[in-house]
Amino acid sequence: MNSLFLCWLVGVALAVSGGPSALNGPKRAVPTLATHIDGLDSPSRPRRVFAARELARQVRLTLRAANGPAQALSTASALDELAQMDERLAPACMRVLGDPAVSRPCTRILGRLETASACPQLAQQPGRLARRAMRRIGCPEAGSP
Repeated sequence: MNSLFLCWLVGVALAVSGGPSALNGPKRAVPTLATHIDGLDSPSRPRRVFAARELARQVRLTLRAANGPAQALSTASALDELAQMDERLAPACMRVLGDPAVSRPCTRILGRLETASACPQLAQQPGRLARRAMRRIGCPEAGSP
């Protein structure tokens, strides 16, 4: 009985002190926007595709949060984040738009951010997705489908 109590006591002491446990494993850094933007220029195709898809997911979720109640702090924060994405992410997407591996997610990103400066690059892209992005942005070259 004493050994069981001693094991329990040691376990509680380790848990309280932040000692080794499955819950207190090594901390991994959360990838940031800059990390994924850098991933667009990776020589590895899978990393470029992952970065582009993850950035498209972040833009989609941020856009959804920005469409909330106007008085909410989360809405204001999401709008600020969208503005930062337009400044930092849109130029990177326009730069890699010619890469077939990331053209679809980057086209979606540019359309969702409504980046007007992307109209010339989007006009060169074939397909319905680019035309839809151009209509969303309001490009003069969008034309009819």
